[in-house]
Amino acid sequence: MSEAQTPNGGSDGGEGSYQVDLEEIKKAQATLRRLHERTVALLDLAADADPDWGVWGLVGAPFAVWYWQYAGDLFENMHNMGEALDSNVKALGWTGEAYEGADDAMAEALAKIQRELDTKGMPG
Repeated sequence: MSEAQTPNGGSDGGEGSYQVDLEEIKKAQATLRRLHERTVALLDLAADADPDWGVWGLVGAPFAVWYWQYAGDLFENMHNMGEALDSNVKALGWTGEAYEGADDAMAEALAKIQRELDTKGMPG
């Protein structure tokens, strides 16, 4: 490995260079997937625990009004959060696949060049 290469094959120098660590992308995707699963589970629990108007009774009616002012927004926000997390899980998966495909294609192209150079012989 040359001085300018990093273990993940990226460049560690030069203006505008960047590194992509596929393992970190996979870790981030796994973390977001777990958060998405937890969000969906919370939303399911919240839906199961969501009381009907009759449950509040006469004494609980004032609390029901307060609850219903915020419950709809809360459920909508949790639903939106779940969708956003799911979207990001998919996007990270596609990003990882794209980088992995590009890395494989570059490695194959470089190997082909190396084979051509080896078969034609280079002056020593």
